[in-house]
Amino acid sequence: MLKGVVPVTAQKVFQHLAANDYEPSSLTSLTNLGAIKEGIMTLVNLVNDIQAMGQSAPAAQIERISKFYAPLLEYNYEDPILRDRIRKDFLKMPYVTLLI
Repeated sequence: MLKGVVPVTAQKVFQHLAANDYEPSSLTSLTNLGAIKEGIMTLVNLVNDIQAMGQSAPAAQIERISKFYAPLLEYNYEDPILRDRIRKDFLKMPYVTLLI
């Protein structure tokens, strides 16, 4: 869903995470990312922010995720009605509803 990330690149990212005990900050050491480096770093920042918020701030976590996700929805889905439906579906997910 990140701009420019194709299946082969996604596989490389997941393999790197697996080799580094699924530590999100390990993504900063990935090389040869080219144009997708900014998107990967934005994802790393998102995960770091959520971890820093801790379990006592689920509403803030959901808000942070939504801010990250909104531009991706706009990039991947031209139809604003579909984008809004996907966003609303995310907010209706049982674990999200319980947290906010």
